[in-house]
Amino acid sequence: MNKGDFELSIDTMLVYEKLITIGEGETIIYEDISAIIHRDIMECRHILDSARRKALNQDRIVFDCVRNVGLKRLDDKLIACIGDGVIPKLRRAIHRGRKALHCVKDFDSLSNVEKVKHNASLAVLGAVAVFTKPKKVARLEASIKDSPRLLSLPETFELFK
Repeated sequence: MNKGDFELSIDTMLVYEKLITIGEGETIIYEDISAIIHRDIMECRHILDSARRKALNQDRIVFDCVRNVGLKRLDDKLIACIGDGVIPKLRRAIHRGRKALHCVKDFDSLSNVEKVKHNASLAVLGAVAVFTKPKKVARLEASIKDSPRLLSLPETFELFK
């Protein structure tokens, strides 16, 4: 089955149809979502995740989890600040990945292809780790505060020098 042939389950469609009716800033509680599909949404989280992805990809609607409560539809102000939560998670994932890559015991026993993959991964993760340091992000924000526009990749790299 290719990606274009994928169909959402009925439960996912029901949850999605409810999610897109939620207004900006409003929260839908997990119990209400569970009532839609007549089972505990926390035990079939994949349904909620698929419905959220469809709302994001098709309708450009963003939801964030409110722990032990439900989902909150984000407005533009909250969406603009979503990086504040994503960047620290990214940094932790990078740290774990780099730590795992450093566990290779016998680098010389790897094939050339494996050595290249290993070193390329370390280089990419290292670069992203540098670019996502809180001081670097703050410096980038300070550099563009007078001209809040989307920067091209070369412009972004220039500001990191």
